Amino acid sequence: METIVPYKEEFKKYIPEQYKNSEKLLDLVNSCMAQFDDLETAFFEILQALNLADAIGPALDYLGAIVGVKRNPGESDTQYRERIVSGLNLLNLPGPEALRKVIKFLTGVDSVGLFPNWPAEMYYVLDGSTDADLSNLEKNSMTSGASLVRGTFLCAEEGEGGYIVNDDNGQPIVIDQRWPDTEYAMVDDEGYLIVDDEDNVVVGIDYLTTNESFEPT
Repeated sequence: METIVPYKEEFKKYIPEQYKNSEKLLDLVNSCMAQFDDLETAFFEILQALNLADAIGPALDYLGAIVGVKRNPGESDTQYRERIVSGLNLLNLPGPEALRKVIKFLTGVDSVGLFPNWPAEMYYVLDGSTDADLSNLEKNSMTSGASLVRGTFLCAEEGEGGYIVNDDNGQPIVIDQRWPDTEYAMVDDEGYLIVDDEDNVVVGIDYLTTNESFEPT
């Protein structure tokens, strides 16, 4: 929807030719048109306030009330907005298209791949980057007993081709996304944390995700 402001410019073409130089008539018309300008500006401000992507505070609470999703105590606008979107679009989960629609909305990424990870999980792969915090979506937007995780395509080594695909259907193989420079607590064979002489937990970094080159020792 486009604005018409200023209305007086739009209305000029409707004034009969014999009255185009009448100052009194033009003053009256322009006075009315100025009120139309104010009304239209207010109308678009209301529309903007009720835009789910931009609404904050009480405006977001109002939108949530419309769809029957109340804000939890202490819940941020971002977390609350995700739950409102979930309430609007994820009623039929685990329907893939409903989930894809919400992930697109929250991330701003147009292309979202969804891949099953048996027995009760689904990978989502973004064709693009996003700064959105999707932890709330991953925790709360799948049916009971199912989960949603960020995935990435399994690729061949550099210079040897692109994605590694399934021989049966030709689809890319998807795995958990690996995060660069992620530290992992080291554990022994029985699952107990390994500590040094000063009782500090020993951590390691997955060398496959770092920017450094490691030579085996």
